[in-house]
Formats: sequence, structure tokens, C-alpha cells
Amino acid sequence: IPISSSQDTAGPMTRSVADAAFLLAAMVGRDENDRVTANSVGRAVFDYPLHLNASGLRGARIGVLRQKMGNDAAVDATMERAIATMRHAGAIVVDAQIPTEGQWDAGEMDVLTWEFRSGLEHYLTTRGAPMASLAQIMDFNRRHAGDEMSYFGQDLFEQAAAKGPLNDPHYPETPTTIRKLAGDQHIDAAPQAQQLDALIAPAAAAAWKADMTNGDPRVASGYGAAAVAGYPSLTVPMGEEQGLPLGIVFMGTAWSEPRLIELGYAFEQLSKARKPPQFLATAAAGSKKR
Repeated sequence: IPISSSQDTAGPMTRSVADAAFLLAAMVGRDENDRVTANSVGRAVFDYPLHLNASGLRGARIGVLRQKMGNDAAVDATMERAIATMRHAGAIVVDAQIPTEGQWDAGEMDVLTWEFRSGLEHYLTTRGAPMASLAQIMDFNRRHAGDEMSYFGQDLFEQAAAKGPLNDPHYPETPTTIRKLAGDQHIDAAPQAQQLDALIAPAAAAAWKADMTNGDPRVASGYGAAAVAGYPSLTVPMGEEQGLPLGIVFMGTAWSEPRLIELGYAFEQLSKARKPPQFLATAAAGSKKR
């Protein structure tokens, strides 16, 4: 179920860039039940595995989103090592100039709450579920609050329920606006102005311990612009913090998946940062994240 149909796109989640390239080649194409894929005809390619080039970083120009750094010393240090690895491989890495950074944040949440209700209810009705609406789910949660909401409420459900249908005259304005801010004026603008092949950022903050009293911290994500713009992104392990993985995200303009695969694969082969997951009884000692 897409939380936000205009911002969420299914993609492969794999152990390696090579696996992702093969799976993407099998997944890509037009789906008559998904209007978003209508524009892919004649643009999507199927030869992604041919772009698994270990020398893909040589001569590349890559822009760093420094605005997505500065919140976690361990993440920043790992990111700097990743940048050094790319430079050693022959890439030119510069700070990307992004004038619209963050200007779509409020609109992104607005679109999410507009689209979630529609996407959820479409799923429920087409699957013959015992409930057919968000209102019914919310009522069930209230009637079984001891089980369903013992640790958290349903604030986002309530925000989504308050929105109108997608044919409401106020809805179409926001998605178009934030797509321009994140796409035309962000992911497109920086590469054009600075001749960049891709943008990079920490994928997310280091993992935190669950806090059932205060909830999750609000953390920035490096991949947000790509999601809002509807552009491709590729996340690759770049290190770890207290035994838990940290990722670096490569983002590009529309239909730039082949180039992102080249860059991500080359970085993966050099960094060899992925470690198989372990089933630990608890987080590493001294974890400072909540």
C-alpha cells in the first residue's frame, strides 16, 4: 500500500547493487494499474546489469548535499570517508549548491496525508478486506485502544481522514509545487549548473533505540528529495555505527538509473562496507541514540 502514491515507488531491496540491477531489470515496465508508469514507455531500459561497472566513478562529478549533514558526528565521519573513497577512485566531488533545500518539507507531509487515505481505501476495497475505509480502521483502533494504541496513537490517520478526496480542487496544487521544488529546482538544477552526474547524502541518521515514552526522534533523510520529485535513488552501505549499518544515497535526474548503478556499484566494490546482519540480543554497548 503506498503511503503517498505520488512519492512512493516500489524498488528492489537487495544485498548488493548487482542484485538490485538484475531485479530492477525484471520489475521495470508499464503497469496498467499504475498510472505513474505510463511515462516509462520508451524511456525505461532493461539492460541495468550491463552498467555494473567497477570503474564507474572514474571521471564522475558528484555533488554532496552538505545540508543533510551536521547532525551526527559518526554519520558525518563515515560520509567523509565515503567521499575520500570516491575521490581516490577518480571522481570529482564538490559541494552541491541547492537553493530550494527543505522548502518542500511541509508540502510533502500535506501530500502524504491527502494521498494516504485514497491509497489505503483503494487497496481495501479491491482486496475484499473486512474493512473498507480509514474511518472504520480508526474506529476499530479506538474500540481496541488497549491493544492497538498502547504505545502510540493514530495522529496521522486523523490528519488523513480530515482531508478531502483527490478530486478536491485544492489537492492538485501541492504535488506540482513540491515536485518542482525537489525536482526542477533541486535535483535537476544542481547537476545542470555544476555539471554533476549525481548527488549524494547520508541516507538517514544512525539507528536509535526505541523509546516507548517519547517516541522516535525526528531525523532528516537524505533520500527525501528523490521521493518527492519522483526521481531515482540508490542506497548503498557506507559503514556502521555501533554495529548497525549506515547508508549513502545516490540521487539523479529522471531516468538516470543506469548512471546511478555505475556509481553505486563502483563505490560498493571499493568500500566493501556491507556486513551480514547478526541476530544480537541487544544493541552495541554505549549506544547513544534513542
